Amino acid sequence: MSRAPEMQALFAAGLSKREIARRLNVSRTSVRRFVGPAGEDPELSLDLSSETINAGCGCPQVK
Repeated sequence: MSRAPEMQALFAAGLSKREIARRLNVSRTSVRRFVGPAGEDPELSLDLSSETINAGCGCPQVK
């Protein structure tokens, strides 16, 4: 039985990943797997594809 929804709810409520792991008796690795690595914010993710990088620099396109 997955505890992912419970982990995500606790994380959204402001608990640290370490505290979530302690409360649910799971590893911190498991918590990171379900709520994301430290510092990751999906709203701020970067698109580092070659099309994006080359789009505004006037450089030849990478194939």
